Amino acid sequence: MAEAFVTLTSEIQAKSPSISFINSNKEKPLLFADDYTFKLNKITTTTKYWICTIKDCATKVHTDSNNGLMKSVGNHSHLPEKEKHEVLYRDIDDDIQMSEFALKKNVPLGFADLRLLATVELQILHVYDKSRVVVLSIDSEKIRDTRTVSQDTQRSLISARRCKDLDGYSQQFD
Repeated sequence: MAEAFVTLTSEIQAKSPSISFINSNKEKPLLFADDYTFKLNKITTTTKYWICTIKDCATKVHTDSNNGLMKSVGNHSHLPEKEKHEVLYRDIDDDIQMSEFALKKNVPLGFADLRLLATVELQILHVYDKSRVVVLSIDSEKIRDTRTVSQDTQRSLISARRCKDLDGYSQQFD
C-alpha cells in the first residue's frame, strides 16, 4: 500500500507543469505553465482561476492563494508558445542595446529623450545647451569646445552650422 502511494505521488509530480508568474505590460498577472500562458480569470478566498490567453482554448489552471498549483483542466487546442516568451526577452534586450548605441554614435536626441536621460543618473549627466545643439556628457569631466568637426560628428552637428554665431566650427576632418 505504501509503495502504491509513493508511485502515485511521483506520477503526479512528473505530470505537474513547472509554473512561473510575471506581470503583463498592463500590470495584470500572467501564469506560465509548460510554455503556455494563462491570465487570471477569477479569485476566491482559497483559489485562483486562470484561463489560457489564446482565444477559443478551453484549458484552465487552478492555483491556491499562495500560487501553488492545484490542478489543470482540459487540453490546449494550439501549440506551445515557447517562442513567444523568448521574443519578449529578446525585445527588451534589443531596446537596451539600441539606447546604448544611440548614445555612443552621437545620434541627435529630441527633448523627450533628454528628459528620459536626465532621470537616469542625475549626478553624472551633464546637459549643455548651445543654441539648438545639445551636447551630452556621461562622466564628471567638463566638455571642452573644439573647432574641429570629425567625420563621425559631422552629421549630428549639421544643424549647428546653420545656427547664428556658430560659424567658427571648421569643416576640417580628423
